[in-house]
Amino acid sequence: MVMKKALIFVLSLFILWMAAPLVTSEPQTKAVSGYVVERDRDVAKNEPGPHDGGGPSTGYIFFEKARI
Repeated sequence: MVMKKALIFVLSLFILWMAAPLVTSEPQTKAVSGYVVERDRDVAKNEPGPHDGGGPSTGYIFFEKARI
């Protein structure tokens, strides 16, 4: 009898654990599918050297136009 109650309790916890993502209070957002292709030469940006260093530096700003 005790074993049966323990089994029912464990199964109930498992069902609640599995159902938890279905009853979240946060709105579900749909993931954006697709892809973004960016080439180095298209996103390169010439900037001064970091930390007041000498010479120019090239930064690459990838995914600036990507939707989240």
